[in-house]
Amino acid sequence: MDDPPIPEAIRLVERLTEDHTVILLTARPSGSADTTLEWLGRHGVNWDLLAMRNQNDHGSSPEVKRAILSDLRSDGYEPVLAIDDDPGNLVMYRSEGVPTVYVHSGYYDT
Repeated sequence: MDDPPIPEAIRLVERLTEDHTVILLTARPSGSADTTLEWLGRHGVNWDLLAMRNQNDHGSSPEVKRAILSDLRSDGYEPVLAIDDDPGNLVMYRSEGVPTVYVHSGYYDT
């Protein structure tokens, strides 16, 4: 995984989450967990729970994240904020009643 970190997002999460659980929700497949964990450690990202796409799930990122969000809510988590660089994910979170912050990564620029 060669994606560069988004320093502003990392600093924002650090400042906002002192008394909150940080859940990283990614559409990356669970088979890439080792690579993802190594990347998080290398870039000093603090987190409490990592939720990833199931290996056989081929849905879009918003579909995957909506399903994980539903599972998290079923487990008693209630998100208070979602930070994402994918505009499609932001639309999904808002439709689920979760406030959002957009962080520009350049990844979705055309």
